[in-house]
Amino acid sequence: MIRENNESSAIEILAEVKRIAANVFARPVTEEDNFFDLGGDSVSAVALAIQLEESVGVALDPETIFEADNLSEFARTVTSVLINNQTHPGRRLN
Repeated sequence: MIRENNESSAIEILAEVKRIAANVFARPVTEEDNFFDLGGDSVSAVALAIQLEESVGVALDPETIFEADNLSEFARTVTSVLINNQTHPGRRLN
């Protein structure tokens, strides 16, 4: 799991978010891309959330992606949850 330090974790999480988003949308993406501009909908949000949970172990409600202006902002939310192990409003607790 990614927890070494905040800066390297943020870079790794952003790269993973971009990789997963590129997989979900079947096209290259950038950190500045907006989920909805990429064609995002509830189905793609669920796919992104599931793949992200499998990859980095962070279980977020798919609606969390809707709150972010772009993939970079979403990655910062994921990083914050992962590093701080904090409860995010969209985070599922087991």
